[in-house]
Amino acid sequence: MEFGLKIIIILDGIAEDRLSHASTTLELAYTPFLDKIAQKSTCGLFCPVDSRLHMVKTELVIASLLGIRPQLWPGRAYFEVLYNEPRSIPPKACSFIRYKSIGEKDGKVVESHLIKQASFFSSLAQSYGVQIRVRPHQQTASSHLAWVRDKKLSPKDAMEQIKFMFAKILNVFPQNIHAVLDEEWFGDPIQMKSFCKKPCFIAHTQNALGGLCQAAGIEVIPPNGHPLDFNNNRRLFQQIEQYLANSDYNCSIIYCKSTDWASHHGDRVLKKKTIEFIDSWLQQIISPLLGNPSNSIFVLSDHRTNIASEQASMNDSIFMTYNNGKGISKFCEKAIEQQWTRKPLSLDDLFYLFFNSPDSPW
Repeated sequence: MEFGLKIIIILDGIAEDRLSHASTTLELAYTPFLDKIAQKSTCGLFCPVDSRLHMVKTELVIASLLGIRPQLWPGRAYFEVLYNEPRSIPPKACSFIRYKSIGEKDGKVVESHLIKQASFFSSLAQSYGVQIRVRPHQQTASSHLAWVRDKKLSPKDAMEQIKFMFAKILNVFPQNIHAVLDEEWFGDPIQMKSFCKKPCFIAHTQNALGGLCQAAGIEVIPPNGHPLDFNNNRRLFQQIEQYLANSDYNCSIIYCKSTDWASHHGDRVLKKKTIEFIDSWLQQIISPLLGNPSNSIFVLSDHRTNIASEQASMNDSIFMTYNNGKGISKFCEKAIEQQWTRKPLSLDDLFYLFFNSPDSPW
C-alpha cells in the first residue's frame, strides 16, 4: 500500500489502577508479542475522560480516536437501539431499565423473574406503544432496553410512555429486586459526522458501540458469541486475519472486549489467561506487518478496569505507538508510568498523534 496500513488495537479495560505494591494482571501476564512491540514504540499515558462530557465511555474513546464524536452524547441506550434495529428510524425516546437483586450478587433472581414475567412485560410494553428487549448484564443479571418510535408523539411524550410502563413494571417486582431507569434520552436524532476518510472496520463489537459505528458509517464484524468464549474469540481473530490479508482497508480497528468482561466478573485468573490468549493471536496476525516501516500500529487500553469493579476507572490509561520511539521492556502500567514524564495526552492529542504524522493521507 502506498501509505502503509494503520491498525488500532483497543484492549478494553486491560489496564488496572496500581493501588498497592501488588502487580496488576497485565504485569503478571506473559505477553512476549506486546512486549516486543513496546521495545520499538512510544509508550505513554492519556486521559480517557471526554473533555466536553466529563465521562469515561468506551464508545466515546473510540469515536474520539476517529474524529467522529457526536456533539451531544445521548447515552448508550440510544446507540443500542440503532444497533438492534438498524433499518428503522431512530427512537424518539429510550432508556435502560436496570434490575438489581438485593443480597444476590450473580443476578439469578432477576433473570428468573424476567423469564417468568416475559409475556406480561411484552403485553405491557405493547399497550404503551413501547418496544422492549431483554439484554444480558455484564455480571449475568439482566436489564431491559426500552424505546419508542411513534411519529405522532413528541419526544417528551414518548419518554412519558416509557415512564408509565416502568411504573407498572415496579408493581410486579418483589421487594428483593430494585429497578431504575438509566441513561434516559428523548429528542431529535443525533447528527454524527460520518467516517468517510478511508475504509475502516471494528472487530467484535455490538450494542452501543456497534450502533455508534453504524451511525458513523463504519463497517463492523459482528460477534458470534460471548466475549469470554475462547472458541468465539478464536473465530474472531481468524476473521480479522482474513480481512487484513484480502481487503483494501487502509485503517483497521481490532477491538477486544474480553479483558474488560473478565475484570467486571472479578476473575483475575481468567483475565490473565485472556490477555495471554490475545497476545498469542496478535502475534500471528500482526507479526507479518512489522517488517514494513510504513505500517503504523497503535495499542491502547481505552480505560483501566479494576478487578471486580463495575465501573471504568477515571485515571489516566496507557497506550503505545509502534515504530516511533525508544521503547520500554514491557507493555504494562508500571513500566509506562515510570517512563512517561509529560502531562497525559488528551483524546484529541491521541487522534493527532496517530493520524496526523507527516506522511499521513488523512
